[in-house]
Amino acid sequence: MAYVPGFQNDLFLSYAHGDNAGGWISALHERLKIRLRELLGVSPAIWRDERRLGGETDFAEEIRLQVANTAVVIAVVSPSYLSSAYCRLERQAFSTAVQPHGGLKVGTSLRIVKVVKTPHGNDEHRLFLPEALGFEFFRSPGGRETGGRDSGERDFEELHPGEREFDDYVDRLARRLRDLLRQMCNQRQAIYVAEPPPELERPWESVREELSANGYRVLPEVRLDPFFAQEALEAELRPAILSVHLLGSQYDEFSVRQANLARKLEKPAVIWVADDQPLDQRQRAFLDTHAGFSGTGVRYAFLTTIRDWQLPRAVLDELKPRRERAAPVTNGAVSIYLICDRTDPEETSLAVRLRDAIRTQENMHVFLPDVGKDPALLDEEHCGRLASCDGVLLYWGHGREEWFHENHVDVARASRRLRGSKPFRSEAIVLGIPDHPAKADVVGHLVIRCFDGPSLDRLEPFLAPLR
Repeated sequence: MAYVPGFQNDLFLSYAHGDNAGGWISALHERLKIRLRELLGVSPAIWRDERRLGGETDFAEEIRLQVANTAVVIAVVSPSYLSSAYCRLERQAFSTAVQPHGGLKVGTSLRIVKVVKTPHGNDEHRLFLPEALGFEFFRSPGGRETGGRDSGERDFEELHPGEREFDDYVDRLARRLRDLLRQMCNQRQAIYVAEPPPELERPWESVREELSANGYRVLPEVRLDPFFAQEALEAELRPAILSVHLLGSQYDEFSVRQANLARKLEKPAVIWVADDQPLDQRQRAFLDTHAGFSGTGVRYAFLTTIRDWQLPRAVLDELKPRRERAAPVTNGAVSIYLICDRTDPEETSLAVRLRDAIRTQENMHVFLPDVGKDPALLDEEHCGRLASCDGVLLYWGHGREEWFHENHVDVARASRRLRGSKPFRSEAIVLGIPDHPAKADVVGHLVIRCFDGPSLDRLEPFLAPLR
């Protein structure tokens, strides 16, 4: 994974293959990777083509894709490089790829760094990319001319791997690349994904990888732990536009510390709670306040009904622009959105009976999904009801498993995307006829099993908070 979000490669080594006959390019690649890992704290993604290809007819699509998905190109300059049609195609592919995304410059710096391995006799290496920062991996002992006064050619000695001076120049190059990669990284919107309890390491990594793949800068850039001072945590969290917190069943002091800091800095937050284990007493008390965010005025999403594999997409949804939606008219009465599969006649019949019973006995408004309209309009109404209703019932009887999971995700997203800091007053999943083994694995705030048909008595735990 690249250090700079949104790229497949941090660095692309563009070089003439003949210049690696003695392993010079391979040594540069390896030493640069080691030194950048030391400077950045993570291994950079460096790509080079190790095949010996010819001219334009051999310019593989793979190379075009690799260079187009690169943050910075390192041009290893030599007479062979300057005369190579293949290397010219690499530069052209990079230039074309970056044009829609700000061009070749980052601030005042070029995204091409020049490494001069072998100088050209007429100093043409200095005329090539004159704006690019150059690192000359050769020395000119005594400045002795080799080709006569008019030729401009001078004696030189290349720096070779294993020499201390070679390593010194690799260090200089690595420091410049570190600054350039950090600059590119810092220009992207940053998301803080709080350090998790040990048992949530896998979903934590998944969230970070998905955010990075979508072009976000992911913080913290170093692994934090309780031994870090508060100032270090603040420095990592302050640039973020969103803070993500993964919480388990056990109370964790460091997780709480990070959540408290995010709240103090008024960072919008996503709070996800793993639902595979019972909560201990302190954790339950902490989560009763939505990790401290409820009542603060800070925008947050509190997620408890989605699985770990759904979490990366849920975080990305939270970053999307929001649309205001019109609320259905209820004249001040409690409103319930009863979601069922309206394409199934038997399912619809059960839902209508349940709707009429709630209307009659509880004097509450109950809305069912509409049918027979343009799909875009149906989706608009669906989201509008999720955004405004007091309670939501998701009924799964005869419906397809795919239908259920799609609407289950919609309900979970509504808490994050449509309702701001206003949660549902009550929500429940009602399971009808047990005709699908997947129903045994359904989890949520409240799961009501009504295999003999839905009834108000069974729905009492859902209705009570709405009265």
